[in-house]
Amino acid sequence: MPNRLERKHVFVTGGARGIGRTIADAFGRESAILSLADCHAQNLDLAVRELRAAGIAAHAQVLDVMDCDAVSAAVDEAERRAPIDVLVNNAGIAHETAFLDISMEEWRRVLDVNLTGMFVVAQAVARRMVPRRRGAIVNMASKNAIDGEAG
Repeated sequence: MPNRLERKHVFVTGGARGIGRTIADAFGRESAILSLADCHAQNLDLAVRELRAAGIAAHAQVLDVMDCDAVSAAVDEAERRAPIDVLVNNAGIAHETAFLDISMEEWRRVLDVNLTGMFVVAQAVARRMVPRRRGAIVNMASKNAIDGEAG
């Protein structure tokens, strides 16, 4: 059943590659309008070019999820295209540093991006969704929330 999401606007953070890009592809195949936000401009431009070449309505927004003003501006810009129906809060970082060696600076950066950034984006989008009384927010997390691993 293609086109189930026609005219639905999906905002995906961390949408330039990996899981976020795969999510964007899936929503795009269902004819959703995509706003991809990512801090990696080059990867983001490539993703949007490829999506558009496949006939998918996609827009790029370079974004640091920790910058509240930039998040608000990005959400405003996306909303000018169409009201956001779905937020996929997928932006996240990880460090390959072993647990016993990770610095407090690295630890704080992971928490800032993965937790606080998710909050900042969700709050900005929810401020638009609540008055309309519709919308969905999907917050992604690592499998390490449930299963640990060596290191």
